[in-house]
Amino acid sequence: MCAVYAQPGVSAEPSYALGVTVSEEGGYVFAGTDVKTKTQYGDVVRITVSSSDGGSVNREGSVKSFAGAEETFRLIPEEGYKVGKIELDGQELSDAETEAAARNGYTFSNLTEDHKMNVSFVKK
Repeated sequence: MCAVYAQPGVSAEPSYALGVTVSEEGGYVFAGTDVKTKTQYGDVVRITVSSSDGGSVNREGSVKSFAGAEETFRLIPEEGYKVGKIELDGQELSDAETEAAARNGYTFSNLTEDHKMNVSFVKK
C-alpha cells in the first residue's frame, strides 16, 4: 500500500526514486501499478525553460506544475556573465523586469496555462 500526503496549500514534489510521477490528468501515478490519484491542485501545466551559454536556470527543461500554483526560477550566471534578456512566451521582458528577475528570480503566479521562458546570458 502506498499513500501520498500533503498539507493543504503545500506543493509536494513526487519522489521519482519511488517511481511516483505526475499524471497528465493532474494526479500521481505509482510505478508498476495503474493507480492514479487526483489531487486538489487541478490540471497539470508546463513551463518549458531554456538558457544560453554563460549561465543556467535552477530548473530547466519541461517543469510540471498545477493550475493555480506559483513557481519561482533562479537565474544563475557563470563567472564573468550576467543576465542579458528574458523572453516569456516569445515576449521580451523590460530592462527593469529583467534586472529584478536577475536579483530575485522570476515567479509565475496563479498558473493557468503552459509557458515558455528563455534566459540569455551575456559577458559583463
